[in-house]
Amino acid sequence: MVRRKEILICIVVAIVSIAGHSRADDDEPAFRARAERERGLASLNGEDPTASGTVVRLDDRLPTGEELRDVLPEIPSVRVMSTGADGQYTALGLRGTEFNHTVVLLDDIPLSGPETGGFDLSQLPVAAFERVEVYRGGAPTFFGVTPVGGVLRLMPRIGGPDAVRATLGTESFGGYRAGLDSRATVGKVSVGGNVGLVGARNDYLYLDDGGTPFDTRDDVERRRRNADFQRGHAMLTSRVDLGRTVIDATALYVGMNRGEPGVASRRTERSSTDLSHLFVMLGVDHRGTLRGAREYRVRAALATGTERRRVSDVFGELGYGQVDADDRTRVVHARLAGSVDATRFLELVATASARLDRFLPDDVFASYEQVKSTRDTLGAGVEARLHGTLGRVPVELRPSVRYEWTRGSATGQDIHFDEPRRIDSASPSYRVGFGAGLAEGVSLVASAYSGTRLPTLLELFGNRARFRPNPDLEPEHAKGGDVGFVVARPFEHVSLDLEVRAFAVRIDDVIDVFVIANHGQVKAINRDVARIFGAELGGSLTVWRHLRAIVSAHGLHTEHDADLELPNRPRFVALARLEGMSGPLGRRVYDLAGFVQVSHLGRAFYDAANLVPFEPRTTFDVGVRAALLVPGLSVFCTVRDLFDVRGMDFTRSPLPGRRFSAAIQYRKEL
Repeated sequence: MVRRKEILICIVVAIVSIAGHSRADDDEPAFRARAERERGLASLNGEDPTASGTVVRLDDRLPTGEELRDVLPEIPSVRVMSTGADGQYTALGLRGTEFNHTVVLLDDIPLSGPETGGFDLSQLPVAAFERVEVYRGGAPTFFGVTPVGGVLRLMPRIGGPDAVRATLGTESFGGYRAGLDSRATVGKVSVGGNVGLVGARNDYLYLDDGGTPFDTRDDVERRRRNADFQRGHAMLTSRVDLGRTVIDATALYVGMNRGEPGVASRRTERSSTDLSHLFVMLGVDHRGTLRGAREYRVRAALATGTERRRVSDVFGELGYGQVDADDRTRVVHARLAGSVDATRFLELVATASARLDRFLPDDVFASYEQVKSTRDTLGAGVEARLHGTLGRVPVELRPSVRYEWTRGSATGQDIHFDEPRRIDSASPSYRVGFGAGLAEGVSLVASAYSGTRLPTLLELFGNRARFRPNPDLEPEHAKGGDVGFVVARPFEHVSLDLEVRAFAVRIDDVIDVFVIANHGQVKAINRDVARIFGAELGGSLTVWRHLRAIVSAHGLHTEHDADLELPNRPRFVALARLEGMSGPLGRRVYDLAGFVQVSHLGRAFYDAANLVPFEPRTTFDVGVRAALLVPGLSVFCTVRDLFDVRGMDFTRSPLPGRRFSAAIQYRKEL
């Protein structure tokens, strides 16, 4: 197993000597009054140069068979948790915060909400999106959210050349993939569509430790059961460009069913989850000019979503008692944002939003009648963007404040408050961003922010089954900040992107879920304080369009009660990927490309008491792509976990180990 020192050497070598990545600025202008906002500040995102944001493009990637869990580790300070192979529950934590501290956006509308907990990324197909953006810490004001951990923003495929792309692939353990993507433009109207189907048996071998990690005498190799899944999706997008006004619409449907195999030492036979999710969004974007040539921009959006989640564990195989739930969630979200150049040096940005959440639980085994839970949320924010120069140094200051008010209502499980109860909460927050251009393509950036995570209605009022209520829960409040350098420098034959930051986060009234009864009942309880300190590095380098590399790494120091480490937070995480592309080699060979990737997860603990360690794990991935025979035809082959390290994820769910993916893709421009 490669040690931490060797991983650091790999990172340094990759930064100094190899090539780049598709983590470039995005094509669309930031949400500003003017289309061009070149102020001399280097940035790796298109929205706010003072924010810790990074963009990863999803076109023209070398690996095949990718899910979001494979893409996101390319961004520093990312922690992906899964419960096994593809199709199983997957969540994202940023800078050592919890998974429910990350807000997931589709364009500029939240997919995740106060009732979703840690959003399950396994239901979102990579093929449907053009790029992902991750903002760690405080989010740009335009998004209208105040996360504790950060924001994952998924941008649908809109625009680009008219083309059709078809993909067909196969994978280890009975895996398969098929997809079709198309885009077309007629006059001022652009439309696009993406459909796909993916599934697998996931019947791989793993080592069952019998639930006794300190005793190897009862360890036995078993084959994973009840881990199969199937997911289908369809996304439709459209855009009407009327010059100063642009109208866009997006519709996404995802249907998925999967087995719930449980942890390594507790196998299941019949537990399962069926999920269907429909999300529709309509947006209008208008730009104009006021008197005195002061430019402005207004963006309005309306979205609605429905989700139905059926969880069947009628024999209590997962260890939490019998469950046969059919829960439904409905959401309506409206938002309005605008910006205007007030003076030559001052721009004002304002946002307002309203969200209605309706959660209707249903569990055959609940001991009481279940009723609808509701939550209504109003929010407003304002930012002043001050920009100019101090001498020859371009500087930018972005102070902002946001106020959010919410009211929730539900009926609890406890007999002492069987009548509907309400809870009101007000959450003020702030963010201050600063940037200074030290040299061409080099900036000093810093920010300070606060954020809030409201307790979910489930945590507050229970579900009349295994989740006990706690209506006295307090919201989680966080304060954090970061400081560092950003480099975005193109040269004649070389392009370099680099970000280095140090950060700190303090979270008060941390909400944890504890088991309070032998038959699996749990309850959410406020804990004292969590403190997180760390440093992150992300970089990419491109040389002559033939060599590329990407590096990401972060280190953490965490503390909670009694000065113990927070569980499931690796002290050190690193990834380095090297790619090479040949270009045309003959009449029938248009390109040969390959990559090598090494990933390292450092030491951590499974439990809050720091008794059960998570041993460090280092894995290698390799892959090739060949574009040959006819233009637009490509063949892919990828091997993940080349040396079959396997091991467990942080939920003590076994990982699949070495696996193969192969695909054939054809793209035709229209």
